[in-house]
Amino acid sequence: MSPDSYSEHAKKRCAQRGIPHSVVELILEHGRRDYDSRGGCRYFLGKREKQKVIRHCPNALRDFGRKLDAVLVMATDKEQLLITSFIRDKKH
Repeated sequence: MSPDSYSEHAKKRCAQRGIPHSVVELILEHGRRDYDSRGGCRYFLGKREKQKVIRHCPNALRDFGRKLDAVLVMATDKEQLLITSFIRDKKH
C-alpha cells in the first residue's frame, strides 16, 4: 500500500498518533478484518495475530510497542483507501 492510498485525514491521524507506514503494512498483511455497518472495514491484530507476528519478527514488539494495537479503517467502496487510524485502548 503506497502512502498515496491514505486519505488526508488518515495521513494526519497516523502522524498525530505516530503510526509508521511499516506498522500499517504489517497490520494489513497479518491483521484480522472486521466490517462495520457504516461501509468501512477495520483491520487490527488480535491476540493470535500479534503472537504470530512476534514469532516471525521477534523485534516487532520492541520496535513498535503499543503501535501494534493500532486499528486501521479502510474504505470498502474504494480500492485500498485508508480512511483513519487509532490505537485501541487496553481497557476495551
